[in-house]
Formats: sequence, C-alpha cells, structure tokens
Amino acid sequence: PPPVDKWNGDIIGFSIGYKRVSHGSTESLPFTYKILPVSLSLANPGLEASASREYEVCGLQESSSYTVVVQAMTRAGIGPASDPVLVKTSYGESPQVPSVTLLSTQQTIISLRVETTGRKRASPTQYMLHIREGNGHWLKIPLAPFKSEYKVGGLLAGGQYKFYVTARNGYGDSGPSEVVTFRTEQESVSSSMFEEEDMAIPFYQKLSFIIPVAVSMTTIFVVPIAACCCLRKLNTLQAHRPGVESRGFSYSASGSGECSGGSSHRPRSLPPQPAPQHRPLRDTTPRYKTTAASFP
Repeated sequence: PPPVDKWNGDIIGFSIGYKRVSHGSTESLPFTYKILPVSLSLANPGLEASASREYEVCGLQESSSYTVVVQAMTRAGIGPASDPVLVKTSYGESPQVPSVTLLSTQQTIISLRVETTGRKRASPTQYMLHIREGNGHWLKIPLAPFKSEYKVGGLLAGGQYKFYVTARNGYGDSGPSEVVTFRTEQESVSSSMFEEEDMAIPFYQKLSFIIPVAVSMTTIFVVPIAACCCLRKLNTLQAHRPGVESRGFSYSASGSGECSGGSSHRPRSLPPQPAPQHRPLRDTTPRYKTTAASFP
C-alpha cells in the first residue's frame, strides 16, 4: 500500500492493471483490470499497512511481455497508478491449482488425495503441503507428484489443524488450494490407562516375558527326560525278549515239520528214544586149530 499520509481515507482494495506489449507495433493496447479487495483502516492501520500482498493474474499468453500497474482504491475513488513494471511470461505454463480431498483422520495420521487439474503440459513436478496446528506457523512438506493419495503422520491426538496444497513445475508455482480444517481423533482413555498400568508393571512380571520363558524351560527339561524314558523302555523290552534257544517247542510224530511254541515254564515234549538194536556178539574166544593124530 502507499504511505499512510497519502491514503486520503480507508483503503478498500487495489486495482491491478496489465496489458500485453506488442513489439514492432505502434498500436497501444488497453489495460485489463483486476480488483483485489482489502480492508485497511486509516484510524488503525496496524501492521497490515506495511505488509505485502500477493495476487495471481491468470489467462496470460505464454512467452509474452506485459506492463503491470497498481492503484489503491478508497470510497472516494481510485488513486494514481504506480510506476509501470515490465514482466515476461515463460514459454511453458505453471500448474493449475490442485484439487484436495481429506480422506480420513486418525489420532496422529491423516490421509488425503491430491488431483491435478488443467492441461497435461502444465503438469506439476512436485506438490507442497502447507499445514499448521491452530494458529501456529505453517510447515511445508514436499509430496511426490506420481502418487495421488498420501498419508501424513506426526500429528497430535485431538489437535485442530489446517492445510492446503500448492503445485510446482519448472515454470512456477500454482495458487493455493482450498484450506481444509480438521481435528484428529482423541486418544482413548482406556488405552492410555492400560499403557500407564503396563508401564508400572516390571518387565519380568509381564505375560510377554513369562510365557516365552516358561515354554523354553519346559522344552529344555521335559524333552531330555522324555527321551531318556523312551530309550530305557526300549532297552528293557529288548533284554526280556526270549531267544530261539529259550523257547519251548512240542514236536509231533507226523512228518509235517510243524512245531508250536510254548511258554518257558511249559515242559518240553521230547521225541521218543529209538529202540536199541541187538547186534550179534562177536566171538572173541581164541580158536585153536587141532589136528587129528593117528596112532598105530
């Protein structure tokens, strides 16, 4: 704004005039005016009297030169124009204002969707999230443009926030999106009470510590004992298993060759003994050969 001593009344707005400069032409093009409403009181100008303001003029031609002037407005009329400023637009286009939607809120996290608007040639190369809690300072968080949905964490439970998004490419920044106001979810009282109680219990009395230790101790002691018992039982069974020589069998006189096993205390039935064979006795008496003698 102009100096306060030259206001001549309360300022209710600014008139921004611009026109395209046509090189090589003697024809003078008329100015186009845009109105920026403000409210500056001469009785109490305050800090806003010296604060700068930004206004975005859209619909200009690319790679063109423009002359820009600004005039203050009071209820009595429009004041004198400022010195003209010559500016030139870039060959490309800056991104259009993005579309923003708040999807969900949690205790410390929010989910939002950012969508590109305008022509493809003015696609953004980066989004910038501007967020603040209450009346605090605005924080800037860069967002990658190749995604459409984002999650922002690190917020306070039950806090009230505001945010808006701007887009950027090599030709400039877009204007701000609409400001979204939201409040994060309150922290549940029951969960906080359980957390405090859990913090008061020593770690060695918590189930998360007792159960794994109990399972480990059971595995260490029970498994070896069970293995020893199984081995001892197997050895006992092998020691008491009767062999072939200790089994009792009964034989039948038939020639079928079958036999039946009996218990160890059952008397064995032996085959009948063969009858003694009587062989002729050999005469072992010495024999003498006699010769008959004849006597006269």
